[in-house]
Amino acid sequence: MEIDKVFVYGTLKKKFSNHIYLGNSKFLGKDTIEGFELHRCNNGIPFIINGEGEVTGEVYKINRKTLQTLDWLEGEGQFYKRILVNTMFGMVWVYVIDNQKYETIKKDSTKIINGVYNG
Repeated sequence: MEIDKVFVYGTLKKKFSNHIYLGNSKFLGKDTIEGFELHRCNNGIPFIINGEGEVTGEVYKINRKTLQTLDWLEGEGQFYKRILVNTMFGMVWVYVIDNQKYETIKKDSTKIINGVYNG
């Protein structure tokens, strides 16, 4: 089964700078995923890690080309890694930072307690 949806929680959301990379992807709705914490680097870049909280974001139906573009944008495998999570829209991709990578940047980041990125 090919997963064709993505959960976005930061600059890929509507009204933010990287939303353009979603192209004509269909907005399916908002959702909240549990078991993650939302953080922001001092340079403003948001990221999530496994944790005790929840993160609110948007889910989009995407095609393979858009997924490849997002992998490039997010530095998949270098900075972020793409994993599957369950949402009200079924299984979707989300970009997270593993806890080992987080250890190297945590002193330069702040946790967003409410789990909602607002820029």
